Amino acid sequence: MIIRHAKESDMKSVYSMELAAFPPAEAASPDTYPYRLKHFPECFFIAEAEGTAVAFLAGRPVT
Repeated sequence: MIIRHAKESDMKSVYSMELAAFPPAEAASPDTYPYRLKHFPECFFIAEAEGTAVAFLAGRPVT
């Protein structure tokens, strides 16, 4: 397994994981993660196993 920064091509997998982890009423919107990738790429990580994204961490800076 490797940990790496997220890429635009990961967004479909990230959203699929979001929907698997949370009920629809609590899941982040489809626009949340592309926004975070654009504005906070240094805080967005993917865990990849055998070429497949299996987990993610998407944070954002707080002041």
